[in-house]
Order: sequence, then structure tokens, then C-alpha cells
Amino acid sequence: MENFTRRVAGWFLLCLAMSMSLSAAAQQPPVERVDVETIPVQDDLEEMVIESQPESTNHPKQEKDVDTDDDDRAAAVRTDAGQDENVGQGELSQKDRRRDKGDGRENDDEDDDEDEGVRVQTHFEISAASGAQKEEKKAPPVTIDLLGTLRAKFEYQPGEGDARFQVRNARFGVAGEIYSKLAYCMEIDLSDEGKIKMVNAYLGTKLYKGLGFTIGYSYGSFMDLAALPPTIDFAGPNGSAFYRTTQLSYMCDKLKNWKFGVAMEMPSVDGTTNSNVSINTQRMPDFATSAQYNWNSSSHIKLSAIIRSMTYSSNVYDKAYSKTGFGLQASTTFNVTKKLQAYGQLNYGKGIGSYLNDLSNLNVDIVPDPDNEGKMQVLPMLGWYAGLQYNFCPSFFVSGTYSLSRLYSENGYPSGNPESYRKGQYLVANAFWNVSNNMQVGVEYLRGWRTDFSSSTRHANRLNLLMQYSF
Repeated sequence: MENFTRRVAGWFLLCLAMSMSLSAAAQQPPVERVDVETIPVQDDLEEMVIESQPESTNHPKQEKDVDTDDDDRAAAVRTDAGQDENVGQGELSQKDRRRDKGDGRENDDEDDDEDEGVRVQTHFEISAASGAQKEEKKAPPVTIDLLGTLRAKFEYQPGEGDARFQVRNARFGVAGEIYSKLAYCMEIDLSDEGKIKMVNAYLGTKLYKGLGFTIGYSYGSFMDLAALPPTIDFAGPNGSAFYRTTQLSYMCDKLKNWKFGVAMEMPSVDGTTNSNVSINTQRMPDFATSAQYNWNSSSHIKLSAIIRSMTYSSNVYDKAYSKTGFGLQASTTFNVTKKLQAYGQLNYGKGIGSYLNDLSNLNVDIVPDPDNEGKMQVLPMLGWYAGLQYNFCPSFFVSGTYSLSRLYSENGYPSGNPESYRKGQYLVANAFWNVSNNMQVGVEYLRGWRTDFSSSTRHANRLNLLMQYSF
């Protein structure tokens, strides 16, 4: 009996202890659980603050977009799968990825107190998951390409026995793009006939597809680089338009097969003066425009025009005057056969001598008017060339070009100097071999004629050899 009483008392005490333990546990506050699904996703996708995060979560409706290339990134970006399909995967826009990686703002939150949590800005784009956007993400935000050309040539003049070897060009520069919207180029020539010369220094941008602006120093708009013939002679055909200038230009190639351009160019007037007239500082830019039609990748026709105002002072009348010059240009290059290419250009105008190869050395943009003392005039002028190129194979081709430039007389010009240049002719034949992607060699024969206003004629022959390396 005594043992039975002890057993009952033991069970009673055990039950009392368990009851007291459960009562104490019930009085303690419950442990708060943090569930990622309780964090609201704002409809306008503005900034949201994540106060805390469990070490491991398994929620089939939510995914993480973690930038594995950046170990310092502190949090993952989340979104609800119930939103638009394109943003449901948590894709960051290209702008935000560049911000996170390279613009110095990835550590903006490091100074915040830990109690405030991790602040994550989410900027989603509906088109973020499109194919075009994915291809754009592969491109680096800034590209840098190194440019370089070493051009050495040997010249021999058979008639006089003169010969010389020179490094005609040693060009170096950089070019590239910034965020695929801004293009830049800077290039200098360390040996332009023994002088250091700027070749290109410009910025270009496309505000919209097919619409682009260029500002800086580069090739002028009143010319056609694609239609120029291949020559070892640096100047090229005497009747071609070739120049560089500081400019602000605009190009539109939005229409299929068409390109349209307009430009304002820094004026540069090369004229002849005397004691009665002088050339002023020019304040009006030159205005150029062009239209080009392409019917395949290697064939086009281009029409261009330029207009300019040239200011001078008259010491006779003690007054400033201006003369208007203009130029018209037509150029083309096209396939005659699969291996034969034709090219040519025609230039005509008044006061455009500084744009044409031969005439640019004569200072004939504006000249004194012999019939009107104290006044100046602009002379008509013409330049053209035509040629053929035959490609035997991708690495070897030959070409031949004929060119002519002509200065016309008005109002008795040049009454005081009948030995002045009136006409020039240019004939060139050459062959080029592309030894590799970077190296080219060539040989060339060149013959030139000059005729003065007095009808006297002179000519010269030259043999050129070339070795060029580019990278």
C-alpha cells in the first residue's frame, strides 16, 4: 500500500511539472518568421527596401537575378512571376548593369547603417528580354581601337634622274564607341612631309536610328572618299575634291538605299591679293549638302553642292565687300563586271579652288579683278577624273585613271602674269598586292602635263614604289 501511494504521488508531481512548463511556454511571445513572399512588390517598380533575408528560401514563384561577376554585390533583385513575362525573370536593364559594374555607384549603400537593410533600386524595361536587347548587352560600354599606318615610298623621275625615299605617312590614333551611341576618333600623322599634322579629331552620335551628327575635324562634305581611285601618289588625281575641315555635319540614312547630309564647315579662303585689296577674317561658314543613292554594296551615285561667302577689304574704297562662291559635284563608282569596277567624279563651280587638288596650291579662291581696281572676283573652275580597276583576285588588282583640272579666265585675268596655271592633266597606272591583311605593296607610273595661260606646256614622269603596313 505504501508503495502504491508513492507511485501515485510521483505521477502527480510529474504531471504538475509538465503542466507548469507548458504554461510558461505559452506565456512567451511567438517567434516572428520572415517570409520573402510577405515583401510587397510595388506596382510602379520603384525603390523597395528589404529589411532582412533568410539564408535559404524555396519559393517557386520567385527567382533571383544575381550578378555573379561582381562579388561585392550585396543583394539579389526579386520580382513577382505574376507580372509581365518579360520582366518576371528579374532582368536588369542595360543601364542598370553598367551602373552596377562601372560608374562608381555600386558602393553607394556601404555607408548606410546595417539596421536599415539593403537598398536595391529596380528599373525594369518591358523590352529587356527581347533578342535585340540581349545582343546589345554583349557589347562593352566603351570600345577602344588602335589605328596605325606606316607608309614608305620610293620615287624616281626618269627624265631627270632624281630619286628619293621617304616615310610619307606614320599615322597613329584611337577610335571607338561609348555605349553604342557616341563614336569618337583621334588620329595624327607624325610624318606628313616631315611635319606633325592632325588627321582626324571628331565625335559622332546617333540620336535616333539612321540619324547622326558629327562635330570636329575630319574629311569635308564636298567630296566622295568611296569614289576616289587607288594611287601611291599622295595627292591623287588633280581634278578630284579632297580636303579636311572643322565642321558640324548631319547625316540621315534612314531611307532605304539613300543617304542625305548637310554640314556647316569652317571657312578657309586662299586668295591672291595686291596693294589695293586684302582678304578679311571670314565670319560666315561654308554650307554643304549631299544626296547619295546606293544600289548595292559597291555601287553608288552621289550629288553634292557647297556655297560660301568670301569677305575682302578694298583699300581703294576703304570698305569691306564679299563675293559668293559655289560648287557642284557628281561622283560614282559601280561594278561593270564581277571583277571590273568603274569610278569617276565631276566638279564645277566658282571660288572653290581650295577644295580641288591642283588648284588648291594656286590661291585662286578669290583674285583681283583687273577691270575693276580695288575689287576682287571669283573665277570659274573645273575638275574631273575617270578610271577603271580590275581585280584579278582578292589580294591583287590593277587600276588606271585620267584626270583634268581647268581654271577659266574672266575680266582679263591674269593680265599681269600670263605664265599662270590654266590647265593640268594627270595619267596614272598602278598595281597593288595585299601581301597580308596588314601589309600592302605596289608599283605605279605617273605622267603629268601643265599648260599655262600663255599656252606653254610642260610635263613630267615619275615611277613610285610603295610598302605600307596598317593595324
